Formats: sequence, structure tokens, C-alpha cells
Amino acid sequence: MDILSYIWNAIVGFFGQFTYDMRVACIFTAVSAFLIVSVSVGLSRIFVDVKLQREYMTLLSEYRSLLNEAKRTGDPKILSKVKKRKAMVERMGSKVSIQNMKMMAISMTVFFLMFNILMSAFQGRPAAVVILYSHGEAAMLPFYIWYTICSFTAGRILFKLLGLEASGQPRSST
Repeated sequence: MDILSYIWNAIVGFFGQFTYDMRVACIFTAVSAFLIVSVSVGLSRIFVDVKLQREYMTLLSEYRSLLNEAKRTGDPKILSKVKKRKAMVERMGSKVSIQNMKMMAISMTVFFLMFNILMSAFQGRPAAVVILYSHGEAAMLPFYIWYTICSFTAGRILFKLLGLEASGQPRSST
């Protein structure tokens, strides 16, 4: 256990040197947020089968339209098709859900580990200054607020660059 404490303190000490000067801390937080979001997106590319998710979304869409048609018309042939597709949709949905749960667990572990390291490195020091033009005063932003702003911004940039939506589905060309 002492070795883990030593490693933790060494990492926190290394990152801590970037938190004393607010100009450096501001950029350090933005870069850290971008890297953590990038790791999360990269891990999702590794652990999530995008082809399977696309197939599932297509199958689910077809199933729902078939189900709506069966409800609307009451046709027994369509009802039998719905019953056959339901098992397939549930099986594929289960596989997709397991992949998403694994990815969420991995992403949350990476996030909490890195966020706690960075919180320990900042030790309550502010990470950024925002000038409030309407009042002419400067407001100090704590690390977690500046990190959140940077993280959402980095996520939007990465999703735009990679052509992804927040759900991980590719954008339509319409």
C-alpha cells in the first residue's frame, strides 16, 4: 500500500507544478480535459463495436415501424413478423447494452482517477480567471468548474472532428 501512496504522491507532485501560476494552470486544465476526453473517445473506438450498434439501431427502427403498423392494422401476418423480430432485437440489444456498460465503467474509472489526481494537484488553488465585463471585476474559477467547461468544449470539438453525435452515432448527411 505504501508503494501506491508513493506513486500517487509522485504523480500529484508532478502535476502540482503546473498549478501555481494561474496562466499555466488555465492552459494545463484545458489540455488535461482535452486529453481525458480524447482517451475516453479512443477507448470507445476500441471497446465498442460500431458496426453492431449501427445494425442494432437499424433493426430497432425496422422493428418499431413494423410494430406500429401491426398496431394500426391488426394484421396477423405482421404480428407474427413482430414476434419473430422481437427476440432478435432483444438479443442484439443485450449485446449492445453490455458493450455500453463496459465502456461506461472504463470511462468512469479513467475520469475519476485523473480527476482526483488533478484535484489533489490543485489543492484548492483557482484554475482560471474570468473577467466579468458588466461589473469590471475578475472572478476566480475553481479547478472543477474550469475543467467542466473545458471538458464539454473538448468533447464538442472532438465529436465535430470525428463526425460523431453525443450518442456515438454517425451524423446523417441531411
